[in-house]
Parts: sequence; structure tokens; C-alpha cells
Amino acid sequence: ASTGVITFASAPDYETTTSYSATVTVSDLTNAETQDITVSIGNLNEHGPELTPSGATINEGSTAVTTIIATDADGDETITFSISDTGQGCTDNSFFSIGESTGNLTFISAPDYENPADSDTDNRYKLCVLASDNGGAAGTYSVETVRTQGMLVTVIVSDVNDSPSFTSSATFSADENQTSIGTVTASDQDGDTLTFSIGDGDSVISINSSSGVLVFNNTPDYELKPRYPPGTGDSFNGEKYLVRVSDGTDSTDQRIVINIVNLNDNSPVITSSATFSADENQTTIGTVTATDADGDTLIFSSSDTNIPINSSSGVLSFATAPDFEVQNTYTVTITASDGIPGRAGTNSTTQEITITINNLDD
Repeated sequence: ASTGVITFASAPDYETTTSYSATVTVSDLTNAETQDITVSIGNLNEHGPELTPSGATINEGSTAVTTIIATDADGDETITFSISDTGQGCTDNSFFSIGESTGNLTFISAPDYENPADSDTDNRYKLCVLASDNGGAAGTYSVETVRTQGMLVTVIVSDVNDSPSFTSSATFSADENQTSIGTVTASDQDGDTLTFSIGDGDSVISINSSSGVLVFNNTPDYELKPRYPPGTGDSFNGEKYLVRVSDGTDSTDQRIVINIVNLNDNSPVITSSATFSADENQTTIGTVTATDADGDTLIFSSSDTNIPINSSSGVLSFATAPDFEVQNTYTVTITASDGIPGRAGTNSTTQEITITINNLDD
């Protein structure tokens, strides 16, 4: 060659061979001179990162997706990851985050299969991951160049069975002297048919397996037990009441409390004697007493205006002082009521009382 220009027959690859040696000869056709030369290959950042995987399938309710793996043929770069709109149809970037150095891809909030939030609402989320090799460490390459590579990742969210949840209150109120309590209700995101049962307390309460109607096995009495279970919590000395709802795969339990409504269902009981004796020539007779199991305030009344009774204290007296020589016995009907006599819902009890007049030496 006349120019002395040295070229490679084939382009070298730094990753294959980093230097080459050759002997160069120059001649004037009479005399010749040789020289050994070494050609060092400059390393270039010629490869961008290669990314995998391009898709993942996860169950709803989970945030972990996958780990993006990046490899670089240049081999000595520090790869960093980001989520970026690379123009590859990544319409759901906002739902994801990625570890800058780890490549760990996650949902920001766990997806719900029944309520897809992706752009097509088909539970196929599309995002773009961008990896950068950052150009390598300073001095690594003869020419500093940053290489990046983007990849479209499709994340498919699969349906899993969601447990049913109760929509009715854990506290019920029920009138005494009847068995009806109320209806337990629940919902299921998957639309499964729900079945109700009693988990604890089935000797006391029962539930319709399909309708959730809850009843007592025996009529409750407020005066005997005003609350199931007793006390203030949802358990007392091991006594508790638990309802269960199942979708056929998963079940959910709920402890319940039943407060019994006190009704005016007990009539007053007159506890004083049906016979009294009173001296003539004065008005005092005695006191009528009564009790009421409901704890109501009692009202007394008399059938004879000549023998009135104090409506609240039950003190019985004559309107006019009796005279033994005129009449020595009296009969009167006393009524004890737990409300205004004659009004609906009022219970009353009557007692015929005989009053014997004592003869005095007058």
C-alpha cells in the first residue's frame, strides 16, 4: 500500500478482543524496515439493556407484580428502572411503581377484579418500563453514551373468591314474649349464593339458611333476661352468639348482641290483706300495697266515693267517720293499675276488700 493507512478487514468488538498486534514493513524496493505495532480497541457503550418479562398474571387483592430483569451486553453498567410513557401504548402507568435499582414492580393499590380500573376495564393493565445503563462509570468508555430501552408490560389481574361481608348491624332489639329478632343480611362481590348459619348459641337462636331471618327458639322474657348475652360486651362467661355467612368457599363470622325490649306485660299484684278493721268515729282504715314485675308506677282507685284511696300511696280511708251502731261492715273494690285506668296498654288488678268496724265504748 502506498498511503500507509491501516484498517481492519472486519470491525473489531471490544467485548471479543481488546487489542491487536501486527508487524508493519516499509520498503523502497531495495531496503526494508519493520515495526511491531499494537492497536488498542476503544470500548463503546453500544448496547442498550434488554428487559424481561413483558407480562405477569396476579390475583386481585395483591400488590406484588413481578421483578423486571435487565441484562446489558456491555456488562459493566448500573441499570436503573423507571415507569415512563414510551409511546408503546402504556395507558395504565399511574397504577404502578418500580424499584429504581431492584426492578421490583408493584401496584400502588391492590386491584379489584370486580372493579377494574385499567383504561379498557378488562383487567389487563398496560404500563411501560424504561431501563437506563447510565453510560457506565466515568472513564469506562472512549465515548460517553447513555443507552436506554423501554418495554411494554401487560399485567393481567385474575379473579379470586372474595369472602362475603355482613351488611346488617351486629346489634338487634326484639320485643319480649315473641320469637322474632330480625334479619341478618350480607353481600358478596362475586355474586355467589349465600348461606346463613349459627356458629355459637344455636340452643337459643336459629336462622333461616337462605333468608337470614333470625328467631329465638323460645320466647324471651325481659324480666328474666334483658340481654343476650348478659353484661356489656359480646361475650359473658363463655356465652356468646355468632352468626355465619358462607358463599360456598369462604365464610365470615359476626358476633351479635340482642337487646330485649321490655313490654308492659305484667299486671299489678295486690300484696296487702283483703280484710281491714277500723275503729268507729275516725276515718283511718289502712294502706293497700301492690307490686308490678315491670317496675311500673302504680295508680290506686276505689269503687266507693265514701271509701276513697290515695291514688299514689294506697292509703285507704273513710270520707265520713263510720258509726258501729249504724253499720259495722263495709265492702269496697280497689283497683291497682300500671297506667291510667281504661287507657289502652294499661294492666289492672282488682280486689274486694272488707272493712270491719270496731265497736268503741262511746
